Amino acid sequence: MKGVCIQCGAQAEDGHHPTGRGSDLAYLDPWFKVGHCHSDHELAHDDLRSADLEGPPAGETFLEELELGLRRLGVFLGRLGSAVALGDLLAMLARWCVSKANCLRGVIAALDAGTPGWRFFPGMP
Repeated sequence: MKGVCIQCGAQAEDGHHPTGRGSDLAYLDPWFKVGHCHSDHELAHDDLRSADLEGPPAGETFLEELELGLRRLGVFLGRLGSAVALGDLLAMLARWCVSKANCLRGVIAALDAGTPGWRFFPGMP
């Protein structure tokens, strides 16, 4: 991995996928990968283990994987805190958000077509 660790600025040795893997063990977002030195990469996975977010999602639906990806991203951003190399990360976050929003648009359209009253189900915001 070329570049510097997004956390500490040292030489990046590992690439970290903030949204992790899905139920099929493939990366949820293969292109969403940031450079980490070995120590910070280990810390990132320690954070996920501590939050019980390292394994695959309990379910297999897109919505469950999206929830897990968002939680993992929150843990990652929490550790990242005030790192200075945020420009590239913000661009990737923007791309990730648009990608997931597009998927959600498809889910919503399918729900509208197949279950028009879904928005009125108990628990829907």
